[in-house]
Amino acid sequence: MQEEETDRLLLELSNPGVVQMKGRQGGLPAWARNRRQQQQQQQQEQHLQWLRQGQGQEQEQEDSIDNDQQYMDSSPSPLGMQDEDGQHQHQRPQQQQQAPSSRQPPSPPPPQQPQEQHHSRPLPEAKRVLTWDDLYEEYRFCLIVVILVLTFLVAVVLVLILFAIGVFDGPPVTRMDQITEALTAYTPKHVLMDESTIQHKAAIWLANVDKTGMEQQQQSEEEEEEGVSFFHHPLFAQRYAMAVFYYGTTDRDGWMNDMDWLNESLPECEWGYVACDEDGYVTNMTIANNTLRGTLFTELRLLTKLVNLDLHGNRMEGKIPEGFHQLSQLESLDLSTNKLWGMLDDSIGTFDSLKRFNISDNLFSGTFPSVLYTLPSLESLDLSMNRFKGEVSEHLSNLTSLHLLNLRQNLFAGVLPTSLTTMTNLEYIHLDDNTFSGSLPDDAQFLFSCAKLTLSQNRFTGTIPTIKDIEEENIFMLKRNQMKIEHIDWHENGFVGTIPSYFGDMTALTHLEIAGNKLSGTIPDLKGAFNLKTLDLGTNKLSGPIPHSLPPSLGECTRHYIIVMV
Repeated sequence: MQEEETDRLLLELSNPGVVQMKGRQGGLPAWARNRRQQQQQQQQEQHLQWLRQGQGQEQEQEDSIDNDQQYMDSSPSPLGMQDEDGQHQHQRPQQQQQAPSSRQPPSPPPPQQPQEQHHSRPLPEAKRVLTWDDLYEEYRFCLIVVILVLTFLVAVVLVLILFAIGVFDGPPVTRMDQITEALTAYTPKHVLMDESTIQHKAAIWLANVDKTGMEQQQQSEEEEEEGVSFFHHPLFAQRYAMAVFYYGTTDRDGWMNDMDWLNESLPECEWGYVACDEDGYVTNMTIANNTLRGTLFTELRLLTKLVNLDLHGNRMEGKIPEGFHQLSQLESLDLSTNKLWGMLDDSIGTFDSLKRFNISDNLFSGTFPSVLYTLPSLESLDLSMNRFKGEVSEHLSNLTSLHLLNLRQNLFAGVLPTSLTTMTNLEYIHLDDNTFSGSLPDDAQFLFSCAKLTLSQNRFTGTIPTIKDIEEENIFMLKRNQMKIEHIDWHENGFVGTIPSYFGDMTALTHLEIAGNKLSGTIPDLKGAFNLKTLDLGTNKLSGPIPHSLPPSLGECTRHYIIVMV
């Protein structure tokens, strides 16, 4: 019986609801109540310890304290186990008498009744103690930002200190470094650094060989001229351009005569074929018939004071380089008798001062360069022996200062512009060996101001022009005073009609070739052309006797002939 009673009490003690009910009825013995109180104290201590560690929540703490307080309030004290009616002391013997004699398993506890909420005073909350880990978690982002800012500031200070003491200055700057940096204003750096280029060779010469340049640099640094570095001075750029020109036009055989070019002990104004102004700028460079080979490089544009450039009779190849228009003071350009090719760039139209332009005997192509019509100062234009084609525009008359026009041996076609007759300053006209067609202008007055007119080997037709709108009494004076023509070469065309009589009054005429046409009639009296030395009338349809009054000069010349085809 005692063992059964102990098991029952332990079972009830494990069920809080039964314990509370028994406590109110006073059914727990003193040793059970003591054990329950010990369990409660242990739970409170564990709960308080959990709160101190900061892992609990305020709601869970209040619920646990309320449950503990309710149990303590409902448990009877040892002296108060008997209620007012004294019923509890008599119930226990009855329950013991009603217990069965045999031992049975304890019945399951009754369902727990909802407990009334008792508003008891909560235990005071334990004060949380902050640790270094808590501070790190809460202010970690700010700490990282502060560390990064401080690191950046320290790095900046260190860099400034290193710059101040010259750690980042690198190796000493050499003369070659200074020259390369300065020349990048005229030539791309990758070209200067390429050892196979002409520009690199010129830079090496300036840096390592050119004694005159070194002396000029020292003098410039001492004088500190206008605060301009010697390597950025136009005279240094000029010397560089001439070095590039020499290396670019020299093969393994060199020039036929270099005339002290690239003499490191002389300024460029004392080199051969060169003339300079009083300030030391090159104004004239004439290197003709000297077996120059190679191409013209764009660095030639650095000769900004150049007035005359004559390179005829060499073996130059390639195109006229870009930037040539920067030679704004150029007055004469002669590139004839070379192997230059391509089409003329429109930039040539910017040569406002250009007076003489000769690119004959090359391989240029394209149509008549329209930019040439815009050169007001042009006096001599020679495009002969090239591959130009197309027609000549009426805008040719814009060249009011032109006195020489040479278009021979090209592929020009079409009729002559009528504006040609209004160009009174034009003295030499060479249009032979093209495919011009049509007839000549009706008025022959434009012939009077010409000194030489060659129209041979074309496809001209019609009659030879006559003099119009001139009174008969003024014709003689006009012929005597204004007929300056010396050379007429119209052979191998399709002219018809008779030979004008005014040919006999051309006192300056020395050469008359009109063979290979379809002229008819008789030979006019030519005694007035007393300077005539060459006369060719062959392969025509002339008839009649040969005049007895031929100019006596025909008998004095070493080469004259008259071939009359009847």
